[in-house]
Amino acid sequence: MRAMPKLVSDDREVSSALAIEFSQVVSRSGLWLPYRLEITAGHRRAALEDTDGQIGRCWLGLSPQDELGHLVRRLDTLVAGTAPRLRFEPAEPNFSLEIERAPEGWVVVCWLDAGNQISDHFTWDAMGVRFFTNLTALGEFRDALARESSRWSNGAAERR
Repeated sequence: MRAMPKLVSDDREVSSALAIEFSQVVSRSGLWLPYRLEITAGHRRAALEDTDGQIGRCWLGLSPQDELGHLVRRLDTLVAGTAPRLRFEPAEPNFSLEIERAPEGWVVVCWLDAGNQISDHFTWDAMGVRFFTNLTALGEFRDALARESSRWSNGAAERR
């Protein structure tokens, strides 16, 4: 079994993280990659997942715009030290991810937008996690997302 991309905090006493798991590509006005995004802070957990009957979809675009590839390229700039921050929000705005350089590592903030998941509009009703991480963990997360991007982008190219 493949390990899902996971970004972990550097706090070993009260561990926090965000993890993302992808499922099969969907073709509907473009190609989309459904996902499940889970955030944890200590023993607390919250997740966004694609559920039939909900208005908001947990999908990342693959075509015509490759959102997963875009996120990987943005993470490349952080890991390479050429950018001090990243802000990512998919076209289906169910979550936002912000990563910013700090004096001793990186600050990660991820908000799950509950309003867009169950209604027909984006709201500020959200739950989130904030934690510190390090360059090693950031690089591992980037590498895991890059493997997924390659896997799903290749499969999407075959469907076109």
